[in-house]
Order: sequence, then C-alpha cells, then structure tokens
Amino acid sequence: MMTARAQSSDDLELQARNGVPEAQFALGEKYRNGSKGIPKDHAKAFYWIRKAADQGYALAQATLGYLYQNGYGTDKDPEKAFYLYQLSAEKGVTWAQNALGDCYYFGEGVTQDFKTAVEWYRKAAERNLPDAYYNLGWCYEKGKGLEPDQKLALLYYRKAASLKQMQATTRLSELGFDTTQIKEQAREPEMTPDMVAPVDIYSVPEAHVNESTLANAEAGNMISQYVVGEQYFQQGHEPEAFHWWRESSEQGYGKASLKIGMCFYQGGVIPHDYPAAVFWFTKAAEQGEKEGYFMLGQCHERGNGVPQEFRKAAECYDKGGYSNDAARCTRKWLQQTHADRDDYLAMSVGQLERLAGEEDPLAQCHLGLVNFTENNRDEAMKWLKACLNNSKADSNTKDAARKFADLIDAINEDEMLLYQIWGLF
Repeated sequence: MMTARAQSSDDLELQARNGVPEAQFALGEKYRNGSKGIPKDHAKAFYWIRKAADQGYALAQATLGYLYQNGYGTDKDPEKAFYLYQLSAEKGVTWAQNALGDCYYFGEGVTQDFKTAVEWYRKAAERNLPDAYYNLGWCYEKGKGLEPDQKLALLYYRKAASLKQMQATTRLSELGFDTTQIKEQAREPEMTPDMVAPVDIYSVPEAHVNESTLANAEAGNMISQYVVGEQYFQQGHEPEAFHWWRESSEQGYGKASLKIGMCFYQGGVIPHDYPAAVFWFTKAAEQGEKEGYFMLGQCHERGNGVPQEFRKAAECYDKGGYSNDAARCTRKWLQQTHADRDDYLAMSVGQLERLAGEEDPLAQCHLGLVNFTENNRDEAMKWLKACLNNSKADSNTKDAARKFADLIDAINEDEMLLYQIWGLF
C-alpha cells in the first residue's frame, strides 16, 4: 500500500520503481493529466499505468483500456480496450462496467450485442452511476436489448437527470418534458474512485466569446444566442454551444434548430440520435429554415430516424425548393413502387413539371389535367399535346390526353360549355 510519504513526486516515483501498483497508477495519472513538477506526457502515462495493470490493479486495467480505446500514448486497439475493460469490470470497477456496456452496444472490440450491453449497464446502475442510468433509459426507449418501455425509459432518464447527467436532461426536454424542477432539485452524485471515468487528456482551452454578443444573448436576443453558440462550437465547447442554440431555437430562430438537429444527426459530444435530429429538422422547417426541409428529405431518403420513403423525401425537397433532389427521389419512388396513374394525382405541380420535362408521359398528361382544372387552357393543351407526341406514352395515356384535348377545343369554341361542366360539380 502507498504511504503518506508518497505524496511528493520523488517519493511517488520511488515507490513506483519499487513495484507498488498503487504508486505506479498514481504516477501514470499524474503524467496523464499533468501536475506540479510533472509535465503531461502521454507515453510515460501509458508506461506506468500499464505497469500497474500488469500486476492486476483493477483501476489501472480500466484506465489502460481507455488509453488503448482512444490511442493515448499508444496505437488505438479496440480489442485490447475491450479485454481490459472486461478484466476491470469483473473486479467491480463501476465506470469500466459502463464502458464495457458501450463496447457491446457499439460493437467496439467485440461483436455487437445489445442484450449483453444492457446487463453491464445494469451492473453499473446498481452502483448509482449517472451515465449508466442514462444508457438504460436509452435502451428502454429504443428497445435495444430488451422490450421497449417508455415508462421505464423516463424513470431512468429522470434518475440520471436528478444526478446532473446532462444528456438525460436534454433527452427529457426533447421528449417534451419540463425539466425546470429537475434541474433545480438535482444534486451532485456521490462518486467513489471506481465510478470516475477518465476525461480526455487533451484539455479543451478556455473559450473566448465576444463580450457584447454574450451580453445581448443573455438579454434574450435570439440571433446573438445563435452567434454565441457558434463561437463556443468553433472552440470545441459543444455543451455550451448546444445550450445557446436551444435558447435561440425556443424563440423561433430556425438556424439554431437546424444546428441542434445536425448535432444529433452527426453525433459527437451530444449523443448520435436520428429521431431527435428529425424532431429538430422539422422544427427548423416550421420556423422557415429551408435547409430543414433538405435534411428532412435526407432522413426520409436514407431511412434515418424515419422509415425510408422516397415519396416523402421528394415532398420535403420540393417544399425547400431543392428541385433536383425532389426529382431524383420522385423517380426512385416511381421505380420502387411501379406507381399507377392515381399516384400522379398526389404529386405537387413542381414534381409533375420536373417529370414532364423529362418526357414522362403520365406526368405530362396529369399536368395537363391540373392546368385544365385551374382553367389554364393554353398550358393544359401544351402538356396534353406533348403527351400525344410522346413515343413512350401507352395507348390508355394517349386516349386520356386526347379526350381532354378535344374537350379544351370544344370549350374554346363554346365558352358556355365550361360553365356547364363546372355545374356538374
């Protein structure tokens, strides 16, 4: 065991060189984080922590797994990270149990296995680890490794949020819950050494934001809030950026909603979450941000957070004014479903125009019909004639186009006929 004399760097290194695993681990941590008299040195941190891990010291094994996982002081090696997390987790190191659950959940260093991930998250949650509560809530919400249960998901999210777990508080907000009271009553968790996971040894420098812009943001200006979020984000302070974008979004600024959606879509410090991204992209679109429609189109086209539906993707692109993307997805939808004539009736004028311009005979015929119903007879006749002259049109389509063209000719000769037709409706 380490003695009180091992507090100085010299004493600590002496004990480490004498093979005391606790001293080796403590010295490695000092090199990992940097401290008075010991500069930060990733290679030396790895050397001493591995020395302690080789002697079976559980905390050192877990931290060595972390170094292998992230490539700090060594090459990245997910398999070794998984092996070391497993050794440490089986000895009861709480944060290693949660990390092992992550390995199984994401398939890092081991075959993906949601059920086993849940088992390890439960072990860590039994020790009151906030991150484990959040992970269990996520698994219950998404039905990963167990049957989905929204009530239990909310229970675990609330438990995590009550211990100041930021992701859980954010998730509750996304699900429509007022987290004001939870934030006010939240307390710091009681953390023992085996519960404290390492933090990134590459420290993030202090952020510098424009003081006047920050003052305007704090006063409630939504554009300033968005700009401050951008400044934080560019300097690697994602949680602060997310906070200010939320403030801006709640006041109706679509660009901020779009940014939050992109954070969930791309993943990172904020959890990778396609359904949440869809929520924020929808909000951005409703707030007038046309790029929100584009990202919704991407989600529907790729099946990210929503079922893959080319038709809905085309509609989203169309609303945002992304005509080429709308046309591409419309074609994909038609190829996928072999759409019949009635499906063309559900298309927007923009979609029909793009398809008609690409020599789609059914689109030409229906565009003629649309313009006829709007009493745009010249435009209707233009597309009906295009259909009649289209070599790709089948006989039924040409018959329909010919009947409407004859009807328009008849109306042009006798204007009263138009009113007789409308009188039938």
